[in-house]
Amino acid sequence: MKTKLVLLVCISILSTSVFSQGFKIGIKGGATINKLTGKSFDEQFSFGYHLGGFAEIDVTKKLGIQPEVLFSQSTVTTS
Repeated sequence: MKTKLVLLVCISILSTSVFSQGFKIGIKGGATINKLTGKSFDEQFSFGYHLGGFAEIDVTKKLGIQPEVLFSQSTVTTS
C-alpha cells in the first residue's frame, strides 16, 4: 500500500511538472579508460564507452529533480 501511495505521489508531481515550462531532456556520453594491475593482468589499458540520458524536471522555481540512466561498458581479459 505504501509503495502504491509513493508511486502515485511521484507520478502526480512528475505529470504536473511535465506540463509546465521546466522540463528538459538530454543525452550523455563519453570514453572510459581503465587500468587493472595484478598478477594475472597485463600492464595495459582497456577502453570502453558510456552512454545515457537524463531529464531535468523543475518541481518549483527553486527545487527540481534530475533522474538519469547511464550504461558503462568495460571489458577485462586475463592472460
